[in-house]
Amino acid sequence: KMQATFCRARVRHRFALTGLLCISLGAHGYAPRAQALPYHSTSVRCASPTSKERADSQAPPPPPQPTAAAFSQSEVPTEQQPTYELRELRTEAFFTWPERDGFQTRLVYIWLPATLVVSMPIALSTYDVQQQLPAALLAANVGGSAVLVAFLLRLRAGWGYVSERLRTKQTYYEENGASGRGGYVVKKEAALAMRDRLLDKYEVQPPLGKIDAALRIAVSSLVVSFGLLRLVAAPYDPYEQYGQAYLSRLESDSSLAAREQERARQSSAKPAYCGSRYYSAIAGGGSNGFCN
Repeated sequence: KMQATFCRARVRHRFALTGLLCISLGAHGYAPRAQALPYHSTSVRCASPTSKERADSQAPPPPPQPTAAAFSQSEVPTEQQPTYELRELRTEAFFTWPERDGFQTRLVYIWLPATLVVSMPIALSTYDVQQQLPAALLAANVGGSAVLVAFLLRLRAGWGYVSERLRTKQTYYEENGASGRGGYVVKKEAALAMRDRLLDKYEVQPPLGKIDAALRIAVSSLVVSFGLLRLVAAPYDPYEQYGQAYLSRLESDSSLAAREQERARQSSAKPAYCGSRYYSAIAGGGSNGFCN
């Protein structure tokens, strides 16, 4: 571009000098004869711009780049921004389950191993399978449902914390490890508060709704199973027989004592005193056949 400008200025300068010469000759009365004068071209070939230069001159100016502080609070550290906490929550294990399809199916993968692998062996060792199979199944479901409720509560706590941080109009943050000395509060701008409310509505509330629905089902299963277990297992609760109130009832209620005696006869397990001849004789296990 500078070379082309220089060439045009040079041409204009030559034409100006020629015009001045003609004017001065006419003023002194000099009239040259008409003759063919040699023609000298005063044109100068100027370098044309390259294709890259033409493309650069015709290209629109680039749009302004957003700054790093757009839609953020400069006072709050990056790791304590609500949007950053939402991204960090999604990187944790199991916390993306509510956002995916088949959330209820994935919860079965938590409840089934907890019921069959952990709770069922304990329930079968506690209750007699031949006589108290319903109580054993209910007890296993109580254990599996309790594990599922604890898992859902952990998911609910994480998503609920992020939802609260997005919905509030102020941002609480701590600086330089000041957790024991309190923190600071910064009010959100209008645009930032609107952005956070939209994030909460469209990205946080749907997973929270799935978690709450599953939590209600798990808590209902736990409560119903526990209530039925109390009805089915009573008065054959394996730990109730060691209570002082139940032992007092055995001394005064002959029908209850007869029922316990019959249950002991049908059960394959023997009382602990059968291992000792002394305690077996005191309890009467040797004479009435409990230990035989």
